[in-house]
Amino acid sequence: MPLTAEEQRVIERLVDSQLRLERMMASMMGGTLGSVGVNLWQRDPLDSPLILDRQERIDLARKSARVAKGSGQKARRKVSGYQKEFGKQLKKLKKAHPRTKIGTLMKKAHRATKKVRR
Repeated sequence: MPLTAEEQRVIERLVDSQLRLERMMASMMGGTLGSVGVNLWQRDPLDSPLILDRQERIDLARKSARVAKGSGQKARRKVSGYQKEFGKQLKKLKKAHPRTKIGTLMKKAHRATKKVRR
């Protein structure tokens, strides 16, 4: 199955950013030794030891393209048991004391949640 134009662009951007990273690392190493080493690695950028092997990178690009095309929404995080109980306690307190500051109610809800979860 041939790559789509978008997948090819993703791969090209990934390789370009990796090459820049390698050059930056070489400049940090200093001298010509670092830049010579990077030039050797960059003759065939797909064989660079600092990036994933070619098939892994292609798979990653395909997956990211699929996710980008997909839902367009972030995956929701799982709500913990503590957070659920805290929400219940806060609702009760808010209903009983509607004019009280939220910070004070949250402190009370936290204490109540700790008691319930023991």
